[in-house]
Parts: sequence; C-alpha cells; structure tokens
Amino acid sequence: MSIANIICQGRQGYLISDSGYFWQDGSIAYLAPKVLELPRLRAAIVARGHYSAPEHIGPIIEAARCRDVFDLIHILPPVLWEAMSAIGAVDSPQLAARFATHLSVVWFCPTRRRAAGAVIGSNRAFLPDDYEPFTPLFVTEALQPGVEIVEAIGRDADLTDRAAFNVSTEAALIAEAQRRCVWEYNGMAAGHHAAGTVRLTRVNAAGVTTRAIREWPDTIGKPVRLAAA
Repeated sequence: MSIANIICQGRQGYLISDSGYFWQDGSIAYLAPKVLELPRLRAAIVARGHYSAPEHIGPIIEAARCRDVFDLIHILPPVLWEAMSAIGAVDSPQLAARFATHLSVVWFCPTRRRAAGAVIGSNRAFLPDDYEPFTPLFVTEALQPGVEIVEAIGRDADLTDRAAFNVSTEAALIAEAQRRCVWEYNGMAAGHHAAGTVRLTRVNAAGVTTRAIREWPDTIGKPVRLAAA
C-alpha cells in the first residue's frame, strides 16, 4: 500500500506520496521514491500498491512514445490490464497487490492553462462504488486512502482552493493522518501502511518539481510503528 494524493489548484497540480513498499505481513519491504516525473509532458505519476515502483510504469511510457498526456491516460489502463492478466493477477488479490493497482496522475494542460488529475485503478477500493476498473477517473482532488479533512488539518477546507488550503505547509498534515489509518488491502495484514519519506510533487507550466516534506523513522523489515503522542 501507500499514499497517493492529488490536489489541483488552478495552474498548480500536486501529488503527495510516501516511499513505503510492504510485504503481505505488513512489514516494510523497502523504501524508495514512488514519483515518476515526465518533464516533457509536464506530468507526474505515483503508482500505489505493494510493489508499485515507478520502474513498472517507465517502460510502458517509453514503449508508448506518448505524444501528450491524454495519450498516456488512455494507453496506461489497457497496458496495465494486460500485464496483470499475463501473470494471473486479475483473479488473484495476492498477485494483484504486487502490481501498481492504483495510479495517480497530475499534468498541466497548456490549452486550458490549468492543472488536471486522474486516478486509474484495478478495483473499487477507495474509489466510487460505480467505478469501473482501469477507467480513468478525472479529478481535481483525490485522497488515497481517504481521510477526513477536519481530522487531518483541524478544520474543514476545500483543498482545491488555494486561499483555503496551503499545500506547501499543510500537505504533510494529510500524510500524517493517512499514516495513522489502519487498513488491510488485498490480503495484506492490517496495520499502518505509509512509510519513509513524504514527497510533495508540483506540476505547472514550468514543469515538474519534487521535494521531501516529512521524514518518518521507519525500519526495513519492521511494520510501521507510530511515535508516542
């Protein structure tokens, strides 16, 4: 599991992600950045799942030779479906968990001069009940896993409104709330499944930038342990 949030505020689009990859027993397999930057397309992707490393997505993009981000959005779902089908992951939750079961994508649209986002997933977990697997769901805000904004930042706020929510200073609060969540997914043991380094990735007309905004003292081979209050 992991966290993969989308927040779009006018011309700025953001991804908030961690760096934890987990074994089925809930222990940390390894820690590595999950953000794949696409400078030429002014876009970025976060892959979410047990072993959903960006290197799973990079070769797909290279093979597709996408002309623009809209090509990318429509090429990714069938390619992911075929890859999962080839190893029998479509009918196996355990194998599916080893793939990028959710993708969060943010890009800058030059014609509209605005940032946009989309979520692509293999099941309905944390997505609308009527969501069809591997269908791009276009969004300006998506918190995965879902948390109450009031719980995360201490007040209700429209995350897409820059005046109401300061991404630079408050994104880490959302990540902290998600880290406190306890959930189980695709047969993985229940526990806290956000770990390592939280990265805030921004996409705008100038391109893609990313920086660390929170460091958690996690240990590879161990489950996530929350610090004492």
